[in-house]
Amino acid sequence: MRVLLIASKDDFFSSLEKVTGIGRYVRQTYESLSKYLEVEKFPIYDYSSVLSAFLTTVTASLSLRYRNFDIIHLLAPKPFIPLLKGNAKSVITVHDLFFLKYQESLSRLSRLYLLSIKKATQL
Repeated sequence: MRVLLIASKDDFFSSLEKVTGIGRYVRQTYESLSKYLEVEKFPIYDYSSVLSAFLTTVTASLSLRYRNFDIIHLLAPKPFIPLLKGNAKSVITVHDLFFLKYQESLSRLSRLYLLSIKKATQL
């Protein structure tokens, strides 16, 4: 079984002292799954600029790269809709939904998060 893990570049590659709780979760998930399955990292969400973040998200959403996987796991709910996922099952790990409680934080970006969550095969 082939699994593709999608997360921020920083969560995969920054020094462990600099990553957040989600970054630690990303690394632990990769290390645990790679003992038993064929796992590949797909680092996106380059936060160096708004344009870069937008372009990496769009490029990844249109990528044919993940057609060869059985499971696509988005390790945090980011605006990502796998348009060309083939037969792969999609999984999203939701860490919190604070933005649903406060209407003032329900931005366009939050709506994209919700769309990504709704498109997932499994949460």
